[in-house]
Amino acid sequence: MSVNTSKLKNIFCRKTLVINREIGNRYDEVSCRGILGELFRSLGEYPKAKEHLQKALKITEETDSKEAEAFCCRTVGNVLHCLGEYVKADEYLQRALAITKEMGNKEEEASCYRGLSNVYESVEEYIRAEQYLQKALTMTKEIGHKKEEATCHGKLGGLFQFLVDYYKSVQYLQKALRSQKKLATEKGKQGITKS
Repeated sequence: MSVNTSKLKNIFCRKTLVINREIGNRYDEVSCRGILGELFRSLGEYPKAKEHLQKALKITEETDSKEAEAFCCRTVGNVLHCLGEYVKADEYLQRALAITKEMGNKEEEASCYRGLSNVYESVEEYIRAEQYLQKALTMTKEIGHKKEEATCHGKLGGLFQFLVDYYKSVQYLQKALRSQKKLATEKGKQGITKS
């Protein structure tokens, strides 16, 4: 996302947020805060991201919107990870995981597992990070999300380097590479047929 696009998105969301607060539209306020939180996270402005996402989370708790609550918890957890607040990140991600399991949302569940893996990799608990990443890989295979499956393979390859298991590292990195090449080929074919 370019800086100009980010600025325009920020301006639009802030104006929309003000309108939604004025008219009492809590659902769209959560959506705007979520978008702003993601925007600030992508720009590396983690304190601002955290602020918007925690406000969105508070509203989801008040309105009993489980899907939005799970998204906010997961995203707050990922932001806290970026801020180095690993214990809190784990708490939010575990909360999001419990909600997504209850809802049966396997895509969000896989995202929670990836987030937890990142937290435990950061605190150098590589075995636990691998366990969460294996769960994410299983979920992505179940739902057929090939891009995320490739990402999981690549991350597992990196984890096994930390664990000094170079054989497994190479295996997972090769799987990631094959998957990425296949995805690129499929994307290229789709582009040709659309022309």
